[in-house]
Amino acid sequence: MQRPPKLEYLVSYGEYMSKEELRRDLKLVELDLGYDLTSSPRGDLEIIGEEYNLAQAIILRLRTMEGELSELGLSSYGSRLHELIGEINNENTRQLARNYAQECVSQDARVRRIVDVAVETVKGEPNRIDIFITVEPIGGGELIEIMYPFSLEVEA
Repeated sequence: MQRPPKLEYLVSYGEYMSKEELRRDLKLVELDLGYDLTSSPRGDLEIIGEEYNLAQAIILRLRTMEGELSELGLSSYGSRLHELIGEINNENTRQLARNYAQECVSQDARVRRIVDVAVETVKGEPNRIDIFITVEPIGGGELIEIMYPFSLEVEA
């Protein structure tokens, strides 16, 4: 099973944007078998907001197989990146990864514009690619940059 990326893979985010438009959600933390909710020292569920929420949402959308949530009425939610597992790390595969990531991120209504999607190989890891995504959120402000690592092989 593909190991999910850690949510800390955020590279940078802007300082100003409309806080209401980017919304808030429950903060997730990665565990060995997936994600779970986090709690504060007082025992309350932690909230993630604004640009961090958008970045978390994009990462979770990339990680979810398109159609996986069909039973919940979200048949187009997710990405097609899982279709690349088992493929050779070559230019064609990296272009498909770029296209699938761009298609996936464009589904989020809080993304005004996808500025760039770049896919790079990782030295010493022939079956891994890193997908760098830069988006402009609605409400203006600075760009949000996300790095999403993706393995082309099935990981135990």
